[in-house]
Amino acid sequence: MSIRHIIILASVLLAACKTPAGTFEPACEAFAGDRITLRQSGFIWEKFTDVRQVDDDGNLIAPFPGFPKQGRVDRQGAELNMIATDGAVLPTMWLHETDGQVFLLTEQQRAELEGGQPMDECALKLRESA
Repeated sequence: MSIRHIIILASVLLAACKTPAGTFEPACEAFAGDRITLRQSGFIWEKFTDVRQVDDDGNLIAPFPGFPKQGRVDRQGAELNMIATDGAVLPTMWLHETDGQVFLLTEQQRAELEGGQPMDECALKLRESA
């Protein structure tokens, strides 16, 4: 069975399940990146970094204007479309399950995986409950 068939099968299986609730964070050690929390039909998308910048008056400059974003999630199979409360349509993300772990992939990560490349080591992974 090819990797493409496995991905399609996983997508079909995920389509039968409800959208996983929880927080997706980089699977690698990251000093900057995204953190997406899904719950029922909603989401909160945060960005983080360890870099801090200040303006000439010593005030902290917000590193990611407009974030966090929140809104609703529309799921079609493994595809997640997130629409922010401000009306912004955010990039499509894709649920992917492998070895019992759930990931949230960008379009590029999904295409690379379908093309036979290994999983991006920093793909957003569903954090295990404490």
